[in-house]
Amino acid sequence: MMKIQSAAVTLVALILACARPHGATVSPEKALNELLAADRAFAAASSGVDLITGVTRMFASDIVMLSAGRVAHGVDSAAALLRVNPINATARMSWKPIAAQLSRSGDVGYTYGYFRVDVQNGNAVAGKYLAFWTRTTSGWRVSAYKRTVGPRSDTVTVTAVQTGLPEYRGGGDSTRRAAELHVAEARFSDLAQTVSLGEAFRRTATPDAVHTATGTDVTFRFGPDAIKAGLDRGGSSRPPLTWRSDEERVARNGDMGLTTGWITIGRTPGGELARVPYFTIWKAAADGTWRFAAE
Repeated sequence: MMKIQSAAVTLVALILACARPHGATVSPEKALNELLAADRAFAAASSGVDLITGVTRMFASDIVMLSAGRVAHGVDSAAALLRVNPINATARMSWKPIAAQLSRSGDVGYTYGYFRVDVQNGNAVAGKYLAFWTRTTSGWRVSAYKRTVGPRSDTVTVTAVQTGLPEYRGGGDSTRRAAELHVAEARFSDLAQTVSLGEAFRRTATPDAVHTATGTDVTFRFGPDAIKAGLDRGGSSRPPLTWRSDEERVARNGDMGLTTGWITIGRTPGGELARVPYFTIWKAAADGTWRFAAE
């Protein structure tokens, strides 16, 4: 009981520390530390509650959560999607961030790392997670979230947490930057129609880009070349898939953003379009060009 109470107190204290009036100024370095601390505190507090409670209480009201080829919009929808798997109602989930990246305006950022789910029968599953965060008046909250189940990635040794800020310092109207991001996403898809999927990622990615990879990869794939190798491991032919973003969310100064939408893979035997949801995190290069950062 004391452990649960301690985690809850830590979480409440952190939320109060990170809560700021709307538009309040905070240094990027301080905001980055707060973001990483928020992820860790939510993880610590999840040890005493079920998976659904532990995960959804860090979600923002406008959360976009991907799970099992489906997408949930909003906290209630996300909880309902998690309840589809009855194991989640009693399972416990723990996770550990290995990286945190932040917009220079300090209002959005993302973290990624490894998770483990323990179920009542003693079994466990593990994998990788990616979370896009927004700093609200109530503290940091997750606005986009996904997990990739795979081999026992929870055994990976985390030696140091990587942190960073985008190169772009030019600022800019967020509405205009969101429109530019929509175009960048469309061009990304168009490029994949002329070269292999991996090559499209390699040409579009930032030097420190990260990809959750497939379920057979124990760790993330880091950097353009490693991402290309993972995506093209079955061959470098052009894939029969396209994608377009339905929504863009951009930092106040236009240096980091999120796109969400659907990947169209082809048609089913019945003739229907086969689609899966996605979200992609972007960072702006020094010249303002949008580059793929995480997926």
